[in-house]
Amino acid sequence: MEHNSDWRDGFLFLGNRLCLDFLNTRPVIAGEPVELLQHNRDLARWLQAAGYIAPEWSGTKDLAAIRKFREELREAVVRHEAGAALPPGFVEELNGLLYKHPVREALAVTAHGCERQRVFQPKQPVDALEPILEDVLTLFTAEQARIRKCDACELHFHDTSKKGLRRWCSMNVCGNRAKVAAYARRKKAQ
Repeated sequence: MEHNSDWRDGFLFLGNRLCLDFLNTRPVIAGEPVELLQHNRDLARWLQAAGYIAPEWSGTKDLAAIRKFREELREAVVRHEAGAALPPGFVEELNGLLYKHPVREALAVTAHGCERQRVFQPKQPVDALEPILEDVLTLFTAEQARIRKCDACELHFHDTSKKGLRRWCSMNVCGNRAKVAAYARRKKAQ
């Protein structure tokens, strides 16, 4: 599975936003959705692959609620991509989760002076939502036209290209395949 730089420790990281990479933890592979977050230890591995420190959790406690939120996020992202309003229930749920899992910051003194530093210390699996929730706020206040679903698969990404014309989740995952297929069609038509 890990044949290119878009995969880290068994997870795809190509959305250019943490919350879209979280959404993509249930990719469609060979036409079927594949759940990559089977256990809390998978969630801890995903957090670590995303660059966060997370303790090892076992079992599946809280994971059902986390996956439920992911699917509600998926519906909200699809609606947002289509230019539709976010589901009111999702906005209420998001705000409620933000109140339960506020972003905490501290003052850090560095060699270059003082700076704000984010504090993320998940004690239980549901705390993993904290950085994701913050990123959801950023996502839905970003330029709407740059939040897309790949033309070739079910993955979502935030287009950060200069011209804003990116069509594929990744050149490694879908772009090369689409270009090879288009080339083959052109050759066959000649």
